[in-house]
Amino acid sequence: MYRTGLLLFLWLIFFGGTATHTYSSFVADDEIVGFIHQQIAANHADRSEVRMRLWDVHIIPWDSADVKSVGLADSMSDDFFLYYEPRYTLDSVLQDSDKIFMRKQVWAYSGKKQDWQKEDLRGVKLIQPVPPDQVHIGNEYWEFSLPVFSKDHNWCIAKYEFVCGSRCIDRRTFLYKKSAEGNWLRYKLLRKDS
Repeated sequence: MYRTGLLLFLWLIFFGGTATHTYSSFVADDEIVGFIHQQIAANHADRSEVRMRLWDVHIIPWDSADVKSVGLADSMSDDFFLYYEPRYTLDSVLQDSDKIFMRKQVWAYSGKKQDWQKEDLRGVKLIQPVPPDQVHIGNEYWEFSLPVFSKDHNWCIAKYEFVCGSRCIDRRTFLYKKSAEGNWLRYKLLRKDS
């Protein structure tokens, strides 16, 4: 019995503990980075003339207000009508345990400065964000949030922003579903601000 326990412990050290958690204590880096790579590719798929500048990327910080705005609040609130649609969408596909797990991730990200690691996002130029009033044609950039996963990691919520000037910002928050092939597909737009 002692020997079996020791072998299991050693196996966990060598094989089970290989995932790194730079971005999140809940989700391994390779899952987060894989998701972001897919989103960058998807956002540029229809732009054959894309300049490399448009690949410049930064992390959007999650905010505690996102818990309400994307429908993850744990109870109906005074702003019921404003957030009804995303809440209804999430209620139709997620269990309560998924929403609790997602809220914990948002709260863990909230208020923390996040930076992509250069070695993670290959083929992407990492930049410091520029204030929108200093952005013009030629120095536009994308921001992607860290994805917030359901407990089974088959659903996630993420937001992105394309910054192209003070009057040209496109922000969207989507619910994504993982396909049988392991690709992340947009399932529903939860929030849009332009």
